Amino acid sequence: MENRTIRSADTVLDTFSQCDLVPHVYIDTNLSSESLGDNGSTHDLLSPEYMQRLFEASGDLLAQLDHGSQELTKRLETLAAKLATSGRRLTYDISLLKSELASLQNAIDDDMQPRIHQLVAEVSQDKVIDKLTDLDQVKRGLEQVIILFDEADMFDESGVTKDVNVLIERGDYKGALAKLDRVDEVCKIWQGTNVFPRRVQFLADLRNRLVEAQAKANPTKATVETVLPTSSPANLADKDKTDDEKQTKDSYYSIFGQLGRKIGY
Repeated sequence: MENRTIRSADTVLDTFSQCDLVPHVYIDTNLSSESLGDNGSTHDLLSPEYMQRLFEASGDLLAQLDHGSQELTKRLETLAAKLATSGRRLTYDISLLKSELASLQNAIDDDMQPRIHQLVAEVSQDKVIDKLTDLDQVKRGLEQVIILFDEADMFDESGVTKDVNVLIERGDYKGALAKLDRVDEVCKIWQGTNVFPRRVQFLADLRNRLVEAQAKANPTKATVETVLPTSSPANLADKDKTDDEKQTKDSYYSIFGQLGRKIGY
């Protein structure tokens, strides 16, 4: 009997990616008497010739499965390498942005003193105060962004989990919620990357753990309102009260966006 031509890896992978695949049906179909060229009679099925064809067909089928397995392993290794490269690229981009922001902060610090003297000479005292206030606000905004980048650079899921668990064990649910809200802010840095969905799920799991702990500690007290994520409708209801603060904060993140586009982030 001639050896069957090994099917392409794509064909094998397509076959085994079907949700309704039944293993024994697949084997029966590929090793049926019809596929081996027999009429299915008992005499033919017990003949040495048929057993030889069955043996060869089984070997071919195993070869196909082994070939598909090797191809799948190769593709998985390629994808893993790409993910590792993307992770290193992301780390490099974050480090570069931190450096750019630090340089910008230093430039503002160096430029602030001579500008103060210039403004004093050119404008009234009231305008000088306004300018100083604006410059101070910009400086504090840059410092907040740098702090956020530092936290993202040092981000560790196990460390965050440990901190939240300690707060929950102490019964400090407000502290745990504050910690999760801060982590939520840090995780937004990864938005738009392949890391972000995992960060979102990680944060959701910790929030659920906090809800369960509160429910056990206070069975008769509703706890949902105390652990709502920052994007929940209840928190969005307070949006009008903090529009001014958010507008200022968003201006700092726009700086981050501009720097990111310059380096292709």
